[in-house]
Amino acid sequence: MQLAAVQYILDTVVQALDANPDRKFVYGEMSFFTRWWREQTTATKDLVQKLVDNGQLDFVNGGYVQHDEAAAHYVAMIDQTTRGHSFLKEQFGKVPTIGWQLDPFGHSATHASLMCGLLGFSALFFGRADYQDMEVRKAAKQMEVLWRGAKSFGDSADVFTANFPTGNYGAPGGFWYDPWSPDDPIMDDRCLYDYNVQNRVDAFVNASQELASVTYGDDILIPFGSDFQWISAHQYYKNVDKLIHYINKDGRINAFYSTPADYVALKHQYNHSWPLKTDDFFPYADCPVCYWTGYFTSRATSKGWIREATSYLQATRQLEVLTGAAPTDRTTAQLQGTANTDSLEEAVSLLQHHDAITGTEKQHVANDYHARLARGWKESQKVFTDALTDLITADSSAFTTTEADAHLLQAAGTRRMLANPQHRDPSYLAAQSASSALQSNLDVASTAGTTHSLSSLSNTHDIGEAARLAEPNHTSSNGHAFVAGDSAGVNSTQIESQADTCLAGDAVSTICVDRNQPVLAPQPWEQVDQVAAHGLKLQQCQLLNASVCEPSVQMSKQGRGFMLAVYNALGWDRASEPIRVPLDVTAASAAVWVVTDPDGKAVESQLVPVSQSTKELQGLMAKEGLLSGLDNTAQHELVFLSHLPPVGYAVYTITPHSKAQAALLGPAAAAAAAQTYTYTKGILTDTSAEAEVVTEGDCVSLDNGLLQLNFSKSTGRLIRLTNHQAGVATNLTLDMAAYLSGDQNAGGQNGPPSGAYIFRPDGMSVPEGLLQLHVARGPVLTQVQQVFQDYTSVVIRLWDKALHVEVEWTVGPIPIEDKRGKEVVLRYSSSLDSGATFYTDANGREYLKRVRNFRPAWNLTVTEPEAGNYYPLTAGAYIQDASQTELAVLTDRAQGGASLASGQLAVMLHRRTLFDDWRGVGEPLNETMQGCMNCPSAGLVARGRHWLTLQDRKSAALVRRTFQQRLNDPPILSFGPLPKQAGGLLHESGLALQFSALRAALPFNVHLLTLKALPNNSVLLRLAHLYQVDEHGDLAQPAEVILWDMFDSWKLSTVSELSLSANQLQSDIQRLKWHPGKSLSGETQDEMPQFEHQAAVRCHGQQCLESLKIVLNPMEIRTFLLELA
Repeated sequence: MQLAAVQYILDTVVQALDANPDRKFVYGEMSFFTRWWREQTTATKDLVQKLVDNGQLDFVNGGYVQHDEAAAHYVAMIDQTTRGHSFLKEQFGKVPTIGWQLDPFGHSATHASLMCGLLGFSALFFGRADYQDMEVRKAAKQMEVLWRGAKSFGDSADVFTANFPTGNYGAPGGFWYDPWSPDDPIMDDRCLYDYNVQNRVDAFVNASQELASVTYGDDILIPFGSDFQWISAHQYYKNVDKLIHYINKDGRINAFYSTPADYVALKHQYNHSWPLKTDDFFPYADCPVCYWTGYFTSRATSKGWIREATSYLQATRQLEVLTGAAPTDRTTAQLQGTANTDSLEEAVSLLQHHDAITGTEKQHVANDYHARLARGWKESQKVFTDALTDLITADSSAFTTTEADAHLLQAAGTRRMLANPQHRDPSYLAAQSASSALQSNLDVASTAGTTHSLSSLSNTHDIGEAARLAEPNHTSSNGHAFVAGDSAGVNSTQIESQADTCLAGDAVSTICVDRNQPVLAPQPWEQVDQVAAHGLKLQQCQLLNASVCEPSVQMSKQGRGFMLAVYNALGWDRASEPIRVPLDVTAASAAVWVVTDPDGKAVESQLVPVSQSTKELQGLMAKEGLLSGLDNTAQHELVFLSHLPPVGYAVYTITPHSKAQAALLGPAAAAAAAQTYTYTKGILTDTSAEAEVVTEGDCVSLDNGLLQLNFSKSTGRLIRLTNHQAGVATNLTLDMAAYLSGDQNAGGQNGPPSGAYIFRPDGMSVPEGLLQLHVARGPVLTQVQQVFQDYTSVVIRLWDKALHVEVEWTVGPIPIEDKRGKEVVLRYSSSLDSGATFYTDANGREYLKRVRNFRPAWNLTVTEPEAGNYYPLTAGAYIQDASQTELAVLTDRAQGGASLASGQLAVMLHRRTLFDDWRGVGEPLNETMQGCMNCPSAGLVARGRHWLTLQDRKSAALVRRTFQQRLNDPPILSFGPLPKQAGGLLHESGLALQFSALRAALPFNVHLLTLKALPNNSVLLRLAHLYQVDEHGDLAQPAEVILWDMFDSWKLSTVSELSLSANQLQSDIQRLKWHPGKSLSGETQDEMPQFEHQAAVRCHGQQCLESLKIVLNPMEIRTFLLELA
């Protein structure tokens, strides 16, 4: 491990800056700066404030980390930036104006438009870009461009973008002045034999002139510093002071300490028309066989858990606001030991780092990241379940407490409930479904020829990350930061840190994130003491995607019923939301299971056996010690379709009944048993007595009324997908294959092997054998299990009246006995004639056009036909034919994707390599179930989901955008016992079984992005428009939301519109305006969107009733501070 620490850099830099007022230093990331800041004396803090005020210490970017731009989702990008900017504003009154993304491995159009343009930045700096791209732009002196990252914003988010010509971010070679540097210091004593002033001056002048030859104008910015540099700032500054003195004495160039902001202001004075960039900087290669496209997928389970945690954080924040549960500030929460969401926010922010969510960190660093995430999740889970319990039990005595426990509830009882749970009569759901905002969008869809039932647009399911808890018991803490003088960095993959090992209970190992705050290794179900003997305590399960859930399995095993509270964080109704609940039905085999809704009405349900791959995963987890045994694993799942109100919950009852009792509740009350059958080489085997097999020739047809899937009996493979409603169909096959990871001699060429960063395939293994066709069908769900190889399988689910096909993939343990790494892809091959074109999302926002073997801004020399055509998929990808029939694949995490043949979409799922790729990690990407390396543990199993949609041109964007959001923010399940009062009949218990915080659902093109409690009875609110310009005839238009009427029982005293990161008033943003020149892509500049931009909102009292009709233009995100009366 690297022996370096950011604290020593900051210690010496502050002293050195104070010693010479001419010196300047630039710092980028707040994660380590805040840790250092907490340890400083008042005198040191005063000195730092002075250095900030006089401009010697400047902050660029200012996020908590320097986030990745391929794998990070825009919600988390905003959150982590807001966290860093909040610290700078609170401590120094500082608002950064410069983007500083030196190290990420490719650059996103969303980062340019959203995280620079809309954030209020005037410029963006980065180091890395494709070597071919840089060669072209250097020759044309176009290393500085004007980047228009989103067509939806027109020129309002254009950002001046500087790409350092070295392709990196360090000082010119020979000018590193730390103690262990091999470079010569400035020797200016003429009495010394090593006197080298003229030599050093000449070298620096030559390097400067070389840089000036590839950029426009006479001014250049030269960064000084890189990873682990400036550890001894006195030594570094002394040499740079001398260098500047002798350079200026030489007279050929003028050198001085500066900052990126000063440089940008100087460039702005040129009044030059800068080359216009309208695409992005993916994929990135630094040599002909060195495509950094592997990290789009690396550490697949970690990527999935980070995405799930990001969504969970948003939901828990909502509940903090709705119940008044949030502590007044972080310090108070820490001192009082109050559970809060801050630790999860910190962990999610940290994991957006470009060596975290990318999967390019060392294994011990990944373990530390996961420990932090587990700790934050555990704290937030308590916040979530306590708040939800408060809402459910607020007006009921169904669950009683003893006097001894009264003090535990006192704090909850004195909270100010910002939203009052209400009992809803049966008319509520109909009224909500017909709310003006929601209904208007359904009418819009209808006029566009895309009428869909609300239930058809509401199908998602919450599956956690299965093998994500494969973490060792011992880990090290680490972090990262970027500092500059003008720039330097510390890479999180190499930081030395101190490991703490803790013992708890019977010598159970725990993971210590902070020295005095041990965190128990994550468990599938946290055993939490009941508030009282009969008090309600909701529990959650984090291994639902492996059908592991202690509360539901244990209560069903005992023949007991239970309640299921389902929370919906979206601002829309979810009218037919799929729910899967693990059950053990062996003890109550004579009983039937019944699901009832909040009104006590029976809901049609079905018992489905878990897949063979799930049973194998459960067994492997037990064998590896990740489960204490199989007691809490389920062999069946109870599935049903729920109806969830917006920003609210619904409570369902799941109980065993006799058949006679169930019959009294209705003919479809009892959970139906799935009809199962198997085809082996076209022969029907293992048929349940009730199975009714629908076949025609070699074809088995599965139909839910809206979609039809056809499978071949003889091969077991999917062969066709039809959308009855849209009137479109395509031949469609699905297969899983594995690229063989290349070593340094892959393809007979020297170069790095496949590793954490680089994807360098050397052949492909494609299973050719026949598949068994395992089918389980019923009134709610029909699913098909397919096994491709021993370590690759899928479960294809077709829910009743759904417009999407769910594909649950399982990969692992990836075998390496043949000494070959493998990178597994799932390929969807259709008969759509899409040619070489497909579309991928940028961080969950706009979709960008991709063309195989092509780059818009230069003539690509194809050297790696597979690796060079993979792009990041943060949320999804799609292809179209000439009629614009669209096949889309939506993802539950960041992955790499390509279209290597017409009609095909390939998504990389999981990687296991045996070599390091020479790019800084220093170890192979060889994950195991126990999170250890060179140990006997099995390879890590990864499981996730894709949603597949097939739509016509008019409805494609509506379905894709809606389902993309539903997959990203799944409903959250909480389990609890039934009350003894009212005979366990929840609808007669007085509990609030149904609740929505909104007066009406939001429009379908508006997303409630952030609802976060702030001090002083304030709330941070963000609303996001989900459609890009020209994407849909009606939904890609301005949307309206009335803020004062948005939430039940809220009274607003003041509303202020803020910048995206909430660090200044929107009206105070002052960005530099730049002149666009000729497009790098050669296309003519399209007519820009002509949307009227609403003035920034700021109102008080009665004014707010007149000023709060908010207009959101396509892709726009608006941020508000709401002060409640």
